[in-house]
Amino acid sequence: MNDYEMIKNSKYGIALANAIPQLKEVAFAATAKDNNAAGIADYLYKTILK
Repeated sequence: MNDYEMIKNSKYGIALANAIPQLKEVAFAATAKDNNAAGIADYLYKTILK
């Protein structure tokens, strides 16, 4: 829950695949991969750099 307020108040808050359900609910999107598999990098490649 340490990222909850940041994700909630961010315009494009992205939650990782292994985030808790409450965090995923307030996020703009959730990644398909977790933090151990470069989830943010994977999300960026698939959405912005496609």
